[in-house]
Parts: sequence; structure tokens; C-alpha cells
Amino acid sequence: MIRKLYSVYAAIVGKAYLEFRGFRTFFSTWMDVNFTGLIVARGSYDAAAGRYTFVGETPDFDHPGKSIPLREVLTRQDDDHFTYAYYETRDGREAEAVRLDYTRVR
Repeated sequence: MIRKLYSVYAAIVGKAYLEFRGFRTFFSTWMDVNFTGLIVARGSYDAAAGRYTFVGETPDFDHPGKSIPLREVLTRQDDDHFTYAYYETRDGREAEAVRLDYTRVR
């Protein structure tokens, strides 16, 4: 029998912009307690839509040595709300795996 001792979830997330010698791109990083890796994705920002879109890949722990394409979308609705959506592509089909809706508490 496996007994769950803790129900704590923790993640370290970062967003960055790099501009160096004509190279301009946004980066997203993600680490959490569910796996031992670091996800790094590259992307862009659409100012008109208030949306960052990142693409990258994550290790496929069910198939060592392989990876899963991913897409992250961070959308700002207003000063108090934004949405994070994470998609994975498996067997050629993209599906939303995580959706987080944030609201600032004042």
C-alpha cells in the first residue's frame, strides 16, 4: 500500500526576455515536484492580444530518451487576471494538460 504523506505541490517558474546581438526571444522555464527535469521553451509576445506563446519539449518519462512537444500560452486579461495553459502533443494530437486561472486578491 502506498500512503501519501504530503499533499503539497511546489513549482519554480520563470519568464525572461533575451536581446543579444540581434537575437530577441522570450523564454519560459518550469520545474516542479513531479519530475526531476527542467523544461525550457522559447516564444514570443503578442502585445495586441496580451499573450505570450512558448514552444518546447519535455522528457517523456514513459519512453526514456524520447520527448513530448509542448506549448505554453500565458494570456493577460487585465491587471488582476491572467491564464496559463499548457498543451502536450502525443500521437500527433495536441491536448490541454494544465490550465491555471489566476486572480489577484486585493
